[in-house]
Amino acid sequence: MGLLHPIWNYFEKLGHVTGFQQPRAKCFECNYEFNEATKPAKKHFKICQLVSNNKYKEYAELEKVYKTTNKKSDSNVEPILSTASSQPSRQSVINFAMVDRITSQEQKALELKFASSIYLFCY
Repeated sequence: MGLLHPIWNYFEKLGHVTGFQQPRAKCFECNYEFNEATKPAKKHFKICQLVSNNKYKEYAELEKVYKTTNKKSDSNVEPILSTASSQPSRQSVINFAMVDRITSQEQKALELKFASSIYLFCY
C-alpha cells in the first residue's frame, strides 16, 4: 500500500457515521462532509472558499512530492497522458487551478461590472 495522499492533511476522516453506508470525511476549514474518498476530497479542496492561497501552494508542493515518491499502480488514480508533448500543458493547468483565486467580494465586483457593461451595450 502506498503513502496516504497529501489531500488528507486538510480533512478529518470521520469513519462510519450513522445514516451513511460509506465512511465520511470533513473539511477542516468549512466542516463540509462527504464520502471518504480522494477524488471528492480533491474536488472540494479546489472549490472551498475558506482555504487560503498558502494552503493551496502547500498542497501543490506536497502533491508533487507524493507523485514522485508514490508509484501509481492503481488504475483509478489520475490517468497519465500518453504523449510527452502534452504533459507540460497539463501541469500548467494544474498550477493555474491551484494558485489563481479571488475573494467572493472581488467576484461580486467583477460580476457587477460585467452586468453593467452588458446593460450599457444593449440599451
